[in-house]
Amino acid sequence: NFYPIYKECFEHIDHISCREKAGLEIIKAVTGKVGTHVVDPTLLMSKKEWKSVMIPYNAKEPYILMYILTHSPYITELALEIQKKTGFKIIRVCFNSINIEKNKDILNIVDAGPAEFLGLFASASFVITNSFHGSIFSLIFEKEFFTITPLNKSNNSRQQGLLEMVSLENRIIKEGSDISKISLDTIDYTIINNIIEKEKQDSVAFLTNAIEKNI
Repeated sequence: NFYPIYKECFEHIDHISCREKAGLEIIKAVTGKVGTHVVDPTLLMSKKEWKSVMIPYNAKEPYILMYILTHSPYITELALEIQKKTGFKIIRVCFNSINIEKNKDILNIVDAGPAEFLGLFASASFVITNSFHGSIFSLIFEKEFFTITPLNKSNNSRQQGLLEMVSLENRIIKEGSDISKISLDTIDYTIINNIIEKEKQDSVAFLTNAIEKNI
């Protein structure tokens, strides 16, 4: 049990923050200290700021962006189903995508760097992802999206906590769910952007206070 070691280490930390509320509960249970919830650092930059460092992807037609960290035939199946409903092309960018099976209906991009990655998100008409940061950049660029959580993993607290924060739990799909019952309702970003801005301001206030008290 490493809890006593963790507790001792935390004794020397004056300001504790965590991007996951589930993580705050663990910190409290292990150390007895109360931390502060903050947003992921990527959310501290605005859409305009992220666009200033991206390389635009000049799409000639609307597309569904698949950003996947772990291979998932279910995500491919879902993308093809959404393609049937929308007529959008499909672009896939993922780890080791050069080794993913080839599909005439899917364009695999194997050479995207960080700037190109941002451009692909900014131009997408729809995003399907099983990545936490894929969900975050979908929010930043105000995209229609689904976050897919794996069937064999019971703890998806990062994605769950993020989308609960903005009341978009319905955008989480458990791998294996009935695709025919999935709705393509439009997301209203007006309220969501207000929530993110408030969370961002609170996070910056925490960081500013922590820095000023240690100068």
